[in-house]
Amino acid sequence: AAARAGPLRECPHCLSTFRDPKGSDGPAAALSEGAARALEAEARALDAALEAQDGEEGAFEREESFVSFFFGETKDVVDLCVTGERMSAKRSTLRACAGSPLASQFDDEMWAQATTTSPAGGGGDDSDDGCVSIDFSAYCFGKVVDHLRLLAIAREGDRSALAPPQVRADQRDNFARLVRYYFPGQEDTFLGAVPSHFALSGFNVKIDTSKAPGGGAEVAVCSVATAHCCAVGAVVLPHKAIWKVKVKSDSGWGLVGVIGNANPDTHWSYKDSTSYGWAGSNQVWLAGTNIKNRGGWGTWEANDEAILRLDLGGTKPRLIMWHKRISRIFTIGLPERQDGWRLHIGLHHDNINHMHLMLPSAGEAALVQ
Repeated sequence: AAARAGPLRECPHCLSTFRDPKGSDGPAAALSEGAARALEAEARALDAALEAQDGEEGAFEREESFVSFFFGETKDVVDLCVTGERMSAKRSTLRACAGSPLASQFDDEMWAQATTTSPAGGGGDDSDDGCVSIDFSAYCFGKVVDHLRLLAIAREGDRSALAPPQVRADQRDNFARLVRYYFPGQEDTFLGAVPSHFALSGFNVKIDTSKAPGGGAEVAVCSVATAHCCAVGAVVLPHKAIWKVKVKSDSGWGLVGVIGNANPDTHWSYKDSTSYGWAGSNQVWLAGTNIKNRGGWGTWEANDEAILRLDLGGTKPRLIMWHKRISRIFTIGLPERQDGWRLHIGLHHDNINHMHLMLPSAGEAALVQ
């Protein structure tokens, strides 16, 4: 058969070559119709088997990669004792936020020193079984570890799109405290900007989000049944919180600032020892004391707008405000406060009784950088 004349042809199904005895461009006439069908069926079965094998190999590789990523080699897994609860995480996961104190605790150099002094891999802690002790809520630290795993999986450009962890209301303060301790300057990664800024607790005020402008801001409206009243942040503000406020009522007394106390006196929140901010009638409140005209401050008027930024990154914490009508910056120095700061809005039913809180535009935010 090899000596027969005719051009070489390649079967599209079995990938074998043969000589067409007639030299034609049509199907292989040398093979019977039944044999050709059988050969074609066998080729399809072989293709399906090869495809299935490739799929199984791919699944195995993905499973192997998954196991390697989340668990790694035994030497790379850190055992943690979080206020009595045991959990484990890869060292690379705990280092997902580069430059953070948590990442530094488990970097190569520090970990090598720790494991040298503590062969069990305990990070130099005092536990008998080699666990690294973490003195924060196990619930909150578990939320952090879960989010770090997502950050480690995400590509660099996709990290900012990740939603912050969902934390129970009764654990938000503990969670924020943990984040500030382990991730100073990176709080927004775990807390998110809008919820931290605008989640408010009302004291004789109504909080209305149905008309809120500016991407999820909440609106505080003073109750007509009282004189002074306030709205206070439900959670502490992140490290570099920025927000915008607009007066939506007549001129007069109203306060914009921060406060440390989550439950101040309903009528006298501006006099709280942790209250700092700018109020009507030339009042500047520092630690609950009124310093009139400080820094040239005047008063709030109808439709006033201001951009505020909490700056805790430098050696001296401060609250910065750009006032649009006055067209200048005002600054208040803040004391160091371990429990953080909360947004504080003071209202009065005979004066300023309606304010809008919102996120500023990029251009507006640049005014307080």
